[in-house]
Amino acid sequence: MFAFFLGVFGVHNFYLGQRKRGFGHIVLLGVALAGLLAAMLYMLFIVFWYSDLYLGNTMDRRAEVLLNVLVVLPLVLIGANLAWAIIEGIAILAGRSSQSKPGPSP
Repeated sequence: MFAFFLGVFGVHNFYLGQRKRGFGHIVLLGVALAGLLAAMLYMLFIVFWYSDLYLGNTMDRRAEVLLNVLVVLPLVLIGANLAWAIIEGIAILAGRSSQSKPGPSP
């Protein structure tokens, strides 16, 4: 159940003694959240830099591409982290995990 409810934080891996996988989830989530923060800050920059957008002026192509990457990439990373947690949860429930019983690694 940890994998389905707290999987993006890697709680199920820490519970099973798989610290590297648990830290992998935390790092992936941290990078995604940092990317979302960067996207929000860049959007603020866009608002102030291109404050005349309402007059009909447009952003240059590089600014649009960077904004799209900063918004889409973190969402893809969060989705990948969520899919990874769900797949691991299914593997644990099916008993196909490398270690499906709680406790420290051998």
